[in-house]
Amino acid sequence: MDHIDLNFVIYTSREEFKIYAQAFQTDMKEIGIKVTLKPVSYETVFEYERRSRNFDMLLGTYLLQTLRGS
Repeated sequence: MDHIDLNFVIYTSREEFKIYAQAFQTDMKEIGIKVTLKPVSYETVFEYERRSRNFDMLLGTYLLQTLRGS
């Protein structure tokens, strides 16, 4: 099996995301997958997502707003 390396981007403003990501990292290590955590600010997440795309996984939340017509 080839070596698998994943870059996992998480928000620094959400402490629980770090806990979730570390648990995932530990689980993946047990099966031979290396997960590198990349903590970034909330604002930076959009740069990763829209421009750089230099990640394999992203843990975040989105606020969806509905538009109401008149």
